[in-house]
Amino acid sequence: MQYIFTFIFLLFLSSCNEKVDLSTPAKEHIENYTELGKECDKNKKLNQPAETLQSASPKTQAVVAPIREGFTINDYDMFVGDANSKIILIEYFSPTCPHCAYYHKTIYPEIKKKYIDTNKIAYVTREFIGNKQDLDASILARCLNDKESFFKYTEVILQQQESWSQSSKYRELLTNIGQLGGISPEKYSECLNDNSLVEKLINNTKLAAKSPRFMGTPAFFINGDQYDGAYSVEGISKAIDKKLQ
Repeated sequence: MQYIFTFIFLLFLSSCNEKVDLSTPAKEHIENYTELGKECDKNKKLNQPAETLQSASPKTQAVVAPIREGFTINDYDMFVGDANSKIILIEYFSPTCPHCAYYHKTIYPEIKKKYIDTNKIAYVTREFIGNKQDLDASILARCLNDKESFFKYTEVILQQQESWSQSSKYRELLTNIGQLGGISPEKYSECLNDNSLVEKLINNTKLAAKSPRFMGTPAFFINGDQYDGAYSVEGISKAIDKKLQ
């Protein structure tokens, strides 16, 4: 797992109710987090959604736990598979996370063949923002606001991770990646200053950070329950199969 946040940043996201001020340009939000975090109540307990159980039928005691609030498919989620599936797997990744790049290269294709292409699950891909590079790369992938371009850009961003994520010219390199797919520098600049897009990314990040077992990316939630095993084809498959049963 890649540890992404500083202690103050993670504490702010997971325990504060204070909203991020979105009146400033998108590029300034990350700088504001540390100062905002200092004002939080560090002793505030995490609020966990209560899970209720419902009887499967009058004749049996089998129970079904509802999907936790926030872990259903929302109107700006990027997903593949069956939108009506009872199984929703949400992956949190960071564009600068090497483990995420490894997962998408070696493990995700197998999960896709077994469960997504067969419409057994809905698979949601959400960004976890840990630094300005993550924010800018995520904004690039979502700039055209459609599923096809999102997944294409995300794939290239992760494949080319080593070439841009550690460079002081990462914004220039991301701009070049954008142009290859038809996003002009002007369009990218416009997206970078789209505060509504930033708000969506931050809200998703805060939701994951509230999980008491969340330590970094990649992270997986199946119907809202965090998967704690190894990110391997065998481990993730076993967890999905358990839910399918």
